[in-house]
Amino acid sequence: MIKCSLFSNTLGHLDDALDENDTQVIVIADTARLKAVMESNDLYYLNPARIDLHARYLDKDMFEMPLVVPTESSLRWIEGFHQINAAANRKLPVIPVTTSAALAERVKALVGASSPESAHEIFEFSGCHGVTVA
Repeated sequence: MIKCSLFSNTLGHLDDALDENDTQVIVIADTARLKAVMESNDLYYLNPARIDLHARYLDKDMFEMPLVVPTESSLRWIEGFHQINAAANRKLPVIPVTTSAALAERVKALVGASSPESAHEIFEFSGCHGVTVA
C-alpha cells in the first residue's frame, strides 16, 4: 500500500480560494483525466528532477497528494504537477488529490474517477490527520 500524506494540514494560507477554516478532503481522480487537465494548464511545466524525486517516493510507497482548486473549467495547482507525472509513469489508474470540502464536487466533476473505491486497494490514508475521502 502507498502511504499518502498531505501537502499542508491547513489550507487558508495557500490560496485566495481557500479559507483557514475550510475542511480539507481527498478526491480520487482518474489519472488520465487529471494529467490531461494538468497538461492543458498554461502554468504547466516539466521538471524531470522533481518527477524523479516523486518516483523515488513512490518506490518507497510514499505519495504526497497534490492540492488543487477548481476554476471555472479547469484546475489550479497549488502543489502537485510532479507527483501526477510520477504516478502516471507508474501506470496508477487513480490518484488522490486534496481540495476543500466546499470545492470537492467541482473537482470530482472535472477529474473524478469512475470507481473511486479502487483507490483503497492502492493507497492508505491513515496518516492524513483525519482528512476523509469525499
